[in-house]
Amino acid sequence: MNKLAALVVLVAGSRAQAEVVRCSTGDADVHYHSEAFSQLSGDSGWFPASSPAQLRLTARLAGQTTVAMGLAATACWDQPMTASVAGRAQAGMLDFAYGAELHLFAQIHTSVLGHAIDWSGEVPLPTDYLVGHTTTFDPILLPGAALDHVSGSDTTSALTLLSSNVIGDLIDITGISGGLHLDAVGALTTSYRTTQVALGANPITTADGAVAVATPASGFGPALDLPAAASGVVTYNPALTFNVGFNVKILGISVANWTLYSMTVPLPQVDDPIVLGGDQAHIPLPKAPPLAGAHVDFAGGATQTLAIHNAGEAPLMIEGSSAGVTAPLVTIAPGQDGTLQLTATEAFGDGDFVLATNDPGQPSVTITVGREIGGTGLPGGDDDSVEHSGCNAGGRQGGAIALALLAILRRRRR
Repeated sequence: MNKLAALVVLVAGSRAQAEVVRCSTGDADVHYHSEAFSQLSGDSGWFPASSPAQLRLTARLAGQTTVAMGLAATACWDQPMTASVAGRAQAGMLDFAYGAELHLFAQIHTSVLGHAIDWSGEVPLPTDYLVGHTTTFDPILLPGAALDHVSGSDTTSALTLLSSNVIGDLIDITGISGGLHLDAVGALTTSYRTTQVALGANPITTADGAVAVATPASGFGPALDLPAAASGVVTYNPALTFNVGFNVKILGISVANWTLYSMTVPLPQVDDPIVLGGDQAHIPLPKAPPLAGAHVDFAGGATQTLAIHNAGEAPLMIEGSSAGVTAPLVTIAPGQDGTLQLTATEAFGDGDFVLATNDPGQPSVTITVGREIGGTGLPGGDDDSVEHSGCNAGGRQGGAIALALLAILRRRRR
């Protein structure tokens, strides 16, 4: 094969096998916490209707909610770099603890033995009434995911808030007697769903979504930091049910006698938009020195090596293959030195050789290979410091040429 034909074969076959891995993942944790919740309140109104003795219950929930998610951001750069987000297994938490502030009011409007009775006031109640729950889940909960929300519920057992057979201790009316009994059951279901996740300023709104990552002005460094955040909605579905027993007599005359009366305090469903903030997703990247313009000289042997330092935080991978030169895949650990071994075959000829790397700044690099091209080394490097090894076909061919010249000289002398 002549030199021109060998060069054509070399260039045509100079595409690397692209076995390098061009993806890397970094973790980010985002969270939300709130202790303010003033709008969750309800009022039963006066009950029973048309009764001379009535009660009224009001309730307001106050407490705290925490939503936390552990995310994994993955950047890939086979094409222009993109980033996607997945959740780390069981790294999500929904926690709530809410207490109910309850108030009980009573009013009696009647006439007994010709005397008008008009009384209203608040009946004292204990205020320590708590529901709470902690749920772990697999983030993220974007539309299109197998799970698009997470919820937790808690229900209290029946709690006696008030039990008195001496109603005169509670209602200041002359001649009053009887009792007042009040039990309560509270329930709260809290759910959370994610509406979007953001990496940098770019939102991701579906489970399989990704965002473009622009190349920094100074180029990609040893790592990529992407600010991470999430937006979502916390939904509260509370319920408070009361069982009331109320027995009232004034001067021995019965005014009210409810052995059991069930009353639910209406509490609204509340959708609370929230933002989960946190740290940046720190994604390690590989970083090779500038490789374009490197040269490999096979004059000293069929196998040559290039010393390469990985200045990145992720493993650096480099390989190449053509009809005339092979460079098997080498992986160099973060912060370490390694060697890329290149071997020339019989089809070798001077020309360009393409290396594939997983350095996002130089995914495909063209170097020069040949014989007697000025040594082996990286651009700006010291050729004498580069390791050379092997006795290649070029050396044997050089010896054969020398022998042929010697034979020609001998024939001329004859």
